[in-house]
Amino acid sequence: MSLVLVRVDCRLIHAQVLESWIPETQCNSLVVANDQIMRDDLRRNIMSLFVPREVEVGFFPVEEAAQELNRDRYLDRRVALLLANCPDALRIYRAGLKFERLNLGNLIFAPPKTQVTGTVALDKQDLAGLCELEAEGVRIDLRNHPHDIPPPFAEICAAFQPSA
Repeated sequence: MSLVLVRVDCRLIHAQVLESWIPETQCNSLVVANDQIMRDDLRRNIMSLFVPREVEVGFFPVEEAAQELNRDRYLDRRVALLLANCPDALRIYRAGLKFERLNLGNLIFAPPKTQVTGTVALDKQDLAGLCELEAEGVRIDLRNHPHDIPPPFAEICAAFQPSA
């Protein structure tokens, strides 16, 4: 399997993924790993309607997605994995799905989160998980669009440091 994108975006499947990331990565499989969406048939069905016919789409709980993606079924596929939040990214990594890069796209602001880019807000738990992934060798990439220039992750970490 070629894991061409691992993206955290609270919207999961939406126009930006469909119009920018799928063509950029040339993925032919889209996997959504999210426990809540598994209880929402309507939302899954609506999201599936917009995925191009040539792109296979699957929805799984987080840990099951890790197992599923490590099976032979995806051996010849170019897979884009979508997660709704940073803790799920850490969970799927701990569950055995290894990846080299994690893209953060859109994570909405709500207290106690800190807005770190125009589209990404993180809290201390998010940052701790991202730091753990980075320590494992995962490159953290904050880009909403494939052609955006991501800020260095160290700058994001600095947003959580008390001002001098």
